[in-house]
Amino acid sequence: MSGFLKGPVPFAVVLCQFNDIPGVSAARQQLTSFVTSAGRGGLFDFWRDVSYANIDLSSSEVFGWYKMKYSFAHDGSDPAHDGKTRGRNIWISEARRLCQENGVDLSRFYGVIAIVNANVDDSSNGTHDTAIAIGQYNGQGEWRHCNKCSELVFYGNEEPSPCAAGGSHESSGSSNYRLSLDNDLFVGQDGWRWCNKCQALCYSKLGVYPCPAGGKHDHTGSGSYKIGTSRPRIFLGKISGDHVTNAQCLAFSGDAAGQCAAGGTRYLHKEFQLQACER
Repeated sequence: MSGFLKGPVPFAVVLCQFNDIPGVSAARQQLTSFVTSAGRGGLFDFWRDVSYANIDLSSSEVFGWYKMKYSFAHDGSDPAHDGKTRGRNIWISEARRLCQENGVDLSRFYGVIAIVNANVDDSSNGTHDTAIAIGQYNGQGEWRHCNKCSELVFYGNEEPSPCAAGGSHESSGSSNYRLSLDNDLFVGQDGWRWCNKCQALCYSKLGVYPCPAGGKHDHTGSGSYKIGTSRPRIFLGKISGDHVTNAQCLAFSGDAAGQCAAGGTRYLHKEFQLQACER
């Protein structure tokens, strides 16, 4: 690129937001500086240095945030749903579509930089266009798989919580899962609540069920959680699926049936296709 270009080389920087997670509020000004300003260690400085001060990106412009037609939960890792099309091609194509929809004339720009608000496939598509993913974590972390009862349990509090299999929950070797919390945009099943006694995630719409800490689950202070149910590719959980138990807690089905807080072994009711999202 630097061997053939000289002078002003403006890019259209298009901020593209998935339709189920919020945009990055501070990103617009930061990205404008990253692309158009000297001394920030960004694209402006990079292309100035590799071109021996022949390329100038200062006339680039930033547009958006524009909401994409894609969901992070359902399209993030495979937006074409064919197992082979690179996501970067989809994000760039979507950025161009959104610019046209919003009256942005791209003919005056050398190329398009699609900025996407999640950890997804990015890089150049082999033309003048490129996609850049902003690494941000969505939802609430510190959810772990208990090796004893197989339930999904919150570990953000310091006190150990009682387990249906006896003693306290034990999560050694577990991934760190993130759950959609108080997010109206996320597409999934609502009605999930945290129990402040046993720290498990429970389905609350069918009533209040037995808790291993004694009595029934207590959802006081809980936010509103959603769980993806239609094969989300990215967000939380284990890929072989989780289920609701007799006590309405989310549990990993790849383990043995396990002990249930409602008594006896766990009854597996509804499957959720989930995937780990490491912090």
